[in-house]
Amino acid sequence: MVRSVLLKIIVGAFFPSIGFGWILTNEPFWLNRTDGWKHAISKLKLKATYGLVGNDQIGKDEDRFFYQSDVNVNDSGRKYIWGQDFGYTVNGVSIKRYANESIGWEISKKMNVGIELGLFDKVEIQADYYTERRSNILMSRADIPATMGLQQTPQANIGKAEGHGFDMSIDLNHSFTKDFWITGRANFTYSKSKSIKYMRNLIIRLLLGVQKSGGDPFLNNGDMWQSVCL
Repeated sequence: MVRSVLLKIIVGAFFPSIGFGWILTNEPFWLNRTDGWKHAISKLKLKATYGLVGNDQIGKDEDRFFYQSDVNVNDSGRKYIWGQDFGYTVNGVSIKRYANESIGWEISKKMNVGIELGLFDKVEIQADYYTERRSNILMSRADIPATMGLQQTPQANIGKAEGHGFDMSIDLNHSFTKDFWITGRANFTYSKSKSIKYMRNLIIRLLLGVQKSGGDPFLNNGDMWQSVCL
């Protein structure tokens, strides 16, 4: 069963996508060729896709509904005791999560361009380059003034990340006789990603630490670094 942690009015969303594919070797201008290229290149296909992808499976398993607060009205860890002999005890109230009706989908913008190339009806090469830009990533806010008096750090759709990569595969199929043939595959993958929003917040906080202290933010027993990473 799919669980939704989002507010009912924003559960539904629209994420369009579009794709393009063109097999050049099926076109008349290629089929009518009489030179050696037609025999050498048995398949030539160009393809491209672009689209949006939404993700509502965000947060931890215990974060069931972000639009509702999580309050413990019987917390023994926050109890108070009074009376002449301290014989009266009442448990206190603690807040695990503040309600946030604005939390929505994590959105990914994905693009892929590729080529499929067949050679002599024996070798097929596929190569794809892809990019992805993610936004609205659920993260805890890094800068919350203590004067707000919050018990927990609020979460919001503030994170951003991007990545790109390259995939390539080569397949070989060759028959020597009807009873003897060989097949093989080789593949290569390269991928790189980074968190944009987090790094920007990190740089800003480090710069602020330098301006306030007049020194290196990584000194002072690493306090500045720890405050950024927590």
